[in-house]
Amino acid sequence: MTPRGIVDLYVLVFMHLETREVFVTPSTRSPDSAWVTNQAKAFVNYATDRDEKPTCLIHDRDTKFSAALLCRAAARIRDDQAQ
Repeated sequence: MTPRGIVDLYVLVFMHLETREVFVTPSTRSPDSAWVTNQAKAFVNYATDRDEKPTCLIHDRDTKFSAALLCRAAARIRDDQAQ
């Protein structure tokens, strides 16, 4: 609740399906492609030092998931699997 009343806030959640561990990003009132990209970068930085690296990305068809973001995510997953 804010002085202006109820406000919608959006978060992006990354979940490791096997362990059910979640990574929740900071919230925003107006999500856009740049915000999603920044949250994905934060998650990748978080996941880099972990033993279990991401192997896939599942998302809905929202236009905020830009082609550039998806290409970068796919490349990062391939790089991690190659190591």
